[in-house]
Amino acid sequence: MTRLARLVAVSSVLGTVLAGCSDDRAIPVAPDVGNDAMATGGLAPAATGNGTFVALGRESRLPADFAAGIAAAGGEVVYSVPEIGLAVVRSSKADFASRAARIKGLESVTPDIVIPMVPVSSETPQISDVGGPSAAPELVDPPFTDDDDGFFDLQWSMDALDWTDAVGISSVRGQGVRVAILDSGILSTHNEFQSNLNTALSTSFVPGETFDSPAGFHGTHVSGIVAAADNGLGTIGVAPEVELVMVKVLSAITGSGSFAGAAAGLVYAGNIGADVANMSFGAHFGLDGKLLSNCVVVGQTTPQAVQAIITLMSRAANYAERRGVTLIGSAGNCAFNSDEDPNIVHVPSILPQVLAISASAPVGWGLDPDTNLDLLASYSSLGSEIAFGAPGGDSALRSGALCTILTGPNNVPVTVPCWVFDLVLSASNASPTTYSWAGGTSMSSPAAVGVAALIISKNGGSMSPA
Repeated sequence: MTRLARLVAVSSVLGTVLAGCSDDRAIPVAPDVGNDAMATGGLAPAATGNGTFVALGRESRLPADFAAGIAAAGGEVVYSVPEIGLAVVRSSKADFASRAARIKGLESVTPDIVIPMVPVSSETPQISDVGGPSAAPELVDPPFTDDDDGFFDLQWSMDALDWTDAVGISSVRGQGVRVAILDSGILSTHNEFQSNLNTALSTSFVPGETFDSPAGFHGTHVSGIVAAADNGLGTIGVAPEVELVMVKVLSAITGSGSFAGAAAGLVYAGNIGADVANMSFGAHFGLDGKLLSNCVVVGQTTPQAVQAIITLMSRAANYAERRGVTLIGSAGNCAFNSDEDPNIVHVPSILPQVLAISASAPVGWGLDPDTNLDLLASYSSLGSEIAFGAPGGDSALRSGALCTILTGPNNVPVTVPCWVFDLVLSASNASPTTYSWAGGTSMSSPAAVGVAALIISKNGGSMSPA
């Protein structure tokens, strides 16, 4: 069958007619009403204060009499991470910060900042795969592979990575590598994670939420990009045989999180011996104290508070890196060029310990699978601190036309707006058989994590971050 016969671009009108036809092989497509497909969508302004504070001890150590000093200042310790001299404390007193700052051995006491960092759902279509293995996989980059995972043909990102040649030559798929995903949680019952999710080590640093309840859309999608099993269902992850550990640091309900929780998650990743940690989250700050959300200024804090966040995350990153964790994070989705505006920083990707990943994508892959897959995504931040680019997807096409691609060994047709195919398909938290498209540097970072896991696996399962 020719490529043109298997890939059909149709107009919006024709697509509407086709939608009413009956086809037992057709996959139902339904929108999940929520945030925009891009990881910048639907985020609320930052919240500061709330009576909680971040205390940092000098030289990464908390004072011996720290708890007593906090109590005398009118507060209480919520939790501490002694490995990096971090404590989160709570107080209702208006002058608490200034009083606590007098405690000998403390470097800073600043308001905790809870910032929306990831979307909680996607407005792009979802598709379901309830089939099973029906054909032996062929090592051919998508599309048109006849691979037994039904949606592998829709993963242009694997073609961009030349994934099938890489795994065919190396014979590794991430075996012996532990990957920590710092995110909003995971649907642990999803078909793609039954063989590789370590539920015993997975944990949550979000009060009132476990690592898989509620299950985060963003965390599930990111995890699938790294580690979806090669099991005859749905998609395949870049490193499908890694050991996956979910470290929830963002709320699945709001998409928000604090950097204190993120730092605690990084320390945890170091303590459990993770080889790689993915951080598909972050926030933009002005060094003058400006807080940004959705790429616009939404609030103001102090320059000292911003510096405290950078110091906190740098300590946590240093700790994890010294314990052998390669740190990889999303570069941000505001199309900022840090070389042109160095006063705006994206944390944690700005940290020297973190490999910052920008996003690449095609424009019109659903119309022509031979199109350039390595264009810089329209939203992707850039600058000299960027380490690599990886497939992140884009919605720049935004035409009204529909495209149909036949996928899997049974040539099942999937029809969606053509621009949707330029995004990245991965597991969704809607059900154990559901997959959704999304785009952002949140998607490019886990692709890079998967490649790192393959490299570590090829070299015996243990490598220094350097």
